[in-house]
Amino acid sequence: MTTPTPSKTVLMGFADALAAPEVFFGLYHKGYKVQVFQKKGAETPLSKHLASGPPLYITPPEENAGKAVSDLADALRSRTDIDIVLALDDTSLWRKPGQSLVCKP
Repeated sequence: MTTPTPSKTVLMGFADALAAPEVFFGLYHKGYKVQVFQKKGAETPLSKHLASGPPLYITPPEENAGKAVSDLADALRSRTDIDIVLALDDTSLWRKPGQSLVCKP
């Protein structure tokens, strides 16, 4: 079986989520280009040792929710190659009325 040519870029996070390695490899082996977002100050094996490119760092939502939303929105605006945002844990699914951490503008 051949791996399809990557046609979509997935931004997934947080990189320290328990499911992150399995999701990364599942998407990668299906031909997706995978990037990760992670909390500033965190280092994870997924972002350090896998060929996913440099992670997109955002403020941890538990420290400053508004800044986390702003950081991710800014990253998405500057990265027009990202097609899909995939939330992997409760923190990345965080939601406050009028704000969502995983909305692509």
